[in-house]
Amino acid sequence: MSRQFHPFPRLPWELREKIWKFAVRPALPGAHVFTVYDANDLDYADSEHTLRCNTSWWISGSRLAAPKCLPRGIDLDSHSAVSAPNSWTLNNPSTYLIDSGLWTACKESLLIIQKEFQHPARRGKGRSAAVVKIYRDKGGRFTPMGRITFPVSEDAKCRHLTVFPGQDLFILQPNDIAAVDWEFIWDVFPHDTFVVTDLGGLAWVEPERHMALEYNPEWDRMAHNEHRRVFLGGPEAVLYFEIAYNTAQAGPFTLWFIDYRIKRNARYQEPAQEQAKPKAHGGKSPRVFYARDRRFVEVEEKQLGRWTGHDLMWDAGTEVPTKDDCCTCCGAGAYVKRLMNYMETRWGYGESYGHPSRGLGWVQYGILACEYLG
Repeated sequence: MSRQFHPFPRLPWELREKIWKFAVRPALPGAHVFTVYDANDLDYADSEHTLRCNTSWWISGSRLAAPKCLPRGIDLDSHSAVSAPNSWTLNNPSTYLIDSGLWTACKESLLIIQKEFQHPARRGKGRSAAVVKIYRDKGGRFTPMGRITFPVSEDAKCRHLTVFPGQDLFILQPNDIAAVDWEFIWDVFPHDTFVVTDLGGLAWVEPERHMALEYNPEWDRMAHNEHRRVFLGGPEAVLYFEIAYNTAQAGPFTLWFIDYRIKRNARYQEPAQEQAKPKAHGGKSPRVFYARDRRFVEVEEKQLGRWTGHDLMWDAGTEVPTKDDCCTCCGAGAYVKRLMNYMETRWGYGESYGHPSRGLGWVQYGILACEYLG
C-alpha cells in the first residue's frame, strides 16, 4: 500500500490546514532525551551527533548529544544501553520528534508549525499574549519566544528539534554524573522569565526547570554498602555528594529520578472522598510529561508500596514479602529519601533542600514512573 496521498494538494485549504494541525504535538508538557558527555573525554566525543547551540560553549566541557535509547520494555537493561548507538531517531521516545519534519516538509507545514508554536498555550509560563502586546507597544516588532528549535542532522537528513523549556522535562543520560555541568546544560534551553503584573508592567519570575535522570537498578546494590563510605569516598559518594552539591550550584530546578520498575497497583482503590481532590502534594495535581509513546507521572513517596500485597497507588517494583521486612535501600523513592537525608546531614538543609547562605540554590527532588501509551 502506498504511503503517499497524491491528491492532497487538491484538497481545500481549510481541510489541509486541519490535517497539518493534527500532525503537531498536543499542547502538553513534553519529555526530551539527550546524552551528556565531557568534551575533554575523547572516548565519548561524538561531533556528528552533538547538539549545537549559541550559548557560552567554551565555558563548560559538558555537551549534549543524541541519546542511546532501547526499545520500549527493556529500559532496565543497563548493559544493552551501553552498546546502543547514539541516534536522534532510533527508539527515541522524545517529544521533539513528533513534529520535527513539519519544519522542512513544505511551506504550508512550516506556516502551520510556526503559528501553532507561537500560541500562548504552548509556552507554559513564558511570555503571554499580554506580554507580547506590551513589548510591541514599547519597541515595535516583536516575536514571542518560549520555544527553542535546534537543527540536527543524521543519515544526511536535516531535522529540527523543538523544546519548550518553561514546561518540558529534559531527561539526561550522562556518561559521568560527577562531570555534569547542570547550570550550563540549562543555559542551552533558555526561556522567558517575565510576566505581566496587575498594573500592566513586567515582573521577573523564577522559571520552572525540570531535568531527570533514569534510575539505574545497579544503584540499589551500591546503596546496600556501608553508608559511612559515602563520606569517605568511593562510588557511593558520586551518588550522593556529587549530585547534591553540583545540582545545588546550578540554581533552582527540580531533578526527577525515573524508575521504570514502578507500576500502578491493580489492587489500589481510591477513597470516595478523595476522587474529586487533586492527588499530589500541596493541593496540586501530579506532574505529567508526555513523550511520543509514553508518559512520565509524578509519584509521591507515601503512594509507593514496597511490600507484597500492599494497597497503595504504586508498586515500587522491588517488593519484599511483608511490610516489616521492607527494604529501605532499593528504588528511586528510597534513594531520594537518602539523598535528602545526606543533604540535611552534610549542609543542614531544610524542607526546601537549599541553603542560600552557602551559595547553593533551591533544589527539589522527585520520582517519576513511566507509563507506556497504546
